Amino acid sequence: MNIVNFGQCPACRQGTLVAVKCIDNNQLLLMCDDCESQWPSPEAARTFTGSLQEECHNIIDAQIEDIVSTGWTIPVQG
Repeated sequence: MNIVNFGQCPACRQGTLVAVKCIDNNQLLLMCDDCESQWPSPEAARTFTGSLQEECHNIIDAQIEDIVSTGWTIPVQG
Protein backbone atom coordinates (compact mmCIF):
# COMPACT_ATOMS: atom_id res chain seq x y z
CA MET A 1 0.00 0.00 0.00
CA ASN A 2 1.43 3.38 -1.03
CA ILE A 3 0.41 6.36 1.07
CA VAL A 4 0.96 9.54 -0.93
CA ASN A 5 1.94 12.57 1.15
CA PHE A 6 0.76 16.00 -0.05
CA GLY A 7 2.48 18.07 2.64
CA GLN A 8 1.50 19.73 5.88
CA CYS A 9 -2.14 20.27 6.83
CA PRO A 10 -3.10 23.95 6.50
CA ALA A 11 -5.73 23.60 9.24
CA CYS A 12 -3.75 22.19 12.16
CA ARG A 13 -0.16 22.60 10.88
CA GLN A 14 0.73 19.36 12.67
CA GLY A 15 -0.54 16.57 10.47
CA THR A 16 0.25 15.40 6.97
CA LEU A 17 -2.21 15.48 4.07
CA VAL A 18 -2.63 12.07 2.49
CA ALA A 19 -4.63 11.03 -0.57
CA VAL A 20 -7.70 8.96 0.27
CA LYS A 21 -10.73 7.74 -1.62
CA CYS A 22 -14.29 8.04 -0.33
CA ILE A 23 -15.98 4.68 -0.83
CA ASP A 24 -19.48 6.21 -0.69
CA ASN A 25 -19.07 8.40 -3.79
CA ASN A 26 -15.72 7.26 -5.29
CA GLN A 27 -14.31 10.79 -4.75
CA LEU A 28 -10.60 11.33 -4.31
CA LEU A 29 -9.70 13.79 -1.55
CA LEU A 30 -6.94 14.78 0.84
CA MET A 31 -7.25 14.11 4.54
CA CYS A 32 -5.06 15.21 7.43
CA ASP A 33 -3.69 12.24 9.35
CA ASP A 34 -3.88 14.27 12.58
CA CYS A 35 -6.98 16.52 12.67
CA GLU A 36 -8.83 14.62 9.90
CA SER A 37 -9.73 17.78 7.95
CA GLN A 38 -10.66 16.92 4.38
CA TRP A 39 -9.98 18.82 1.16
CA PRO A 40 -11.33 18.18 -2.34
CA SER A 41 -7.99 18.84 -4.05
CA PRO A 42 -4.36 19.78 -3.43
CA GLU A 43 -5.14 23.29 -4.74
CA ALA A 44 -7.94 23.77 -2.20
CA ALA A 45 -5.63 22.67 0.62
CA ARG A 46 -2.74 24.82 -0.63
CA THR A 47 -4.90 27.95 -0.78
CA PHE A 48 -6.78 27.02 2.43
CA THR A 49 -10.15 27.26 0.66
CA GLY A 50 -12.93 24.79 0.19
CA SER A 51 -12.45 22.31 3.02
CA LEU A 52 -15.23 19.77 2.87
CA GLN A 53 -18.28 20.65 4.93
CA GLU A 54 -19.73 17.15 4.62
CA GLU A 55 -16.78 14.93 5.35
CA CYS A 56 -16.57 11.36 4.15
CA HIS A 57 -16.13 8.78 6.91
CA ASN A 58 -15.91 5.64 4.78
CA ILE A 59 -12.44 5.96 3.23
CA ILE A 60 -9.54 3.90 1.93
CA ASP A 61 -6.01 4.90 0.93
CA ALA A 62 -5.92 6.18 -2.64
CA GLN A 63 -3.88 4.25 -5.19
CA ILE A 64 -1.33 5.95 -7.44
CA GLU A 65 -3.59 5.14 -10.42
CA ASP A 66 -6.49 7.01 -8.77
CA ILE A 67 -4.36 10.09 -8.20
CA VAL A 68 -2.97 10.12 -11.75
CA SER A 69 -6.42 9.62 -13.32
CA THR A 70 -7.75 12.59 -11.34
CA GLY A 71 -5.01 14.78 -12.81
CA TRP A 72 -3.32 15.63 -9.54
CA THR A 73 0.44 16.07 -9.63
CA ILE A 74 2.08 13.62 -7.26
CA PRO A 75 4.60 15.40 -5.04
CA VAL A 76 8.11 14.02 -4.81
CA GLN A 77 8.12 11.64 -1.88
CA GLY A 78 11.09 11.82 0.46
